[in-house]
Amino acid sequence: MIDGRASKILIVTLRWISFALVILAISCSFLVIFQAIFKPFNFVFSNSMSPQISKGDAIIIREVEPNQIEVGDVVVFIEHGKDMKILIHRVIGMEKRGSTGVLTTKGDSEPKADSQKTSSDEVLGKVALRIRGMGSFFSFLETGRGYVSLIVAPVGLALLLVFSLSLVEKVSISGIRKRIYRRPPPTGISNSL
Repeated sequence: MIDGRASKILIVTLRWISFALVILAISCSFLVIFQAIFKPFNFVFSNSMSPQISKGDAIIIREVEPNQIEVGDVVVFIEHGKDMKILIHRVIGMEKRGSTGVLTTKGDSEPKADSQKTSSDEVLGKVALRIRGMGSFFSFLETGRGYVSLIVAPVGLALLLVFSLSLVEKVSISGIRKRIYRRPPPTGISNSL
């Protein structure tokens, strides 16, 4: 039988664990919904900018005017060609052509500059923030396995803990009642009328 103090500690611990699991599930759900609606994070799928930005990272892009781009900036742009990929590369050179600039870009881990130059008008923005590993986390969270392990399982476990908590409380209360009713009457007091 669990004594009163140990029972209270167990109950408090179970409550905090259930609370933490529910917060985890709500947070992950919020992140999935927020990403689906607003798409603030862009995920990195190559190591061309390694070590500064690596495969599996997430970035947030800040829009910039074409005249705000400088050599050394890490920019996001659409590579024209058959794939129309979005690239994240560093600006290593600029030329003025009329009202716009033509950028020479290069991935930090690439041996040479990109073969195709990019107009500053085609830049989607600069990298404002990098969150290491967040892209891999989101990619996992958006799979069935990720959804189950980070949203469904914590909620199920929290419900199981709450159910267990109610059982522990009932056992504790019934144990206290049994001890109260089993006590002998105080000595020196007569039970007869």
